[in-house]
Amino acid sequence: MSRARQRITNAVESRGYKVKELTWEPIYNAGEMSGLAGGWDLILDRPFLERTFPGDDMGALSVEELLANIDYWLQPSDPCDCDREHSAMTAAGLINDPQKPTHDPACQFHIKYQLRWWAK
Repeated sequence: MSRARQRITNAVESRGYKVKELTWEPIYNAGEMSGLAGGWDLILDRPFLERTFPGDDMGALSVEELLANIDYWLQPSDPCDCDREHSAMTAAGLINDPQKPTHDPACQFHIKYQLRWWAK
């Protein structure tokens, strides 16, 4: 298993889910008004979103983006003291635009990733 696949699988399993299918497709231009396509496609063992069908899939163009989606969307099985709403960012008017991982480094649910557009 590649390092990228291992990082994704570990992140998914840290939230109590299992990877049903994980595929990579080279990124390509999907045509006018469609933008980029390809990248990572993740299918989980069960839905994580209510009232959606199928609700068990995620996609991203890069590993870091997919890890950010896992961190944000997959709720941990146990509670923690992390600020999942990113109150400071919300107060600044940047709703749902966290500039750090959702869980603090000391949290058991922390996933290490760095999106390239974040300030270093």
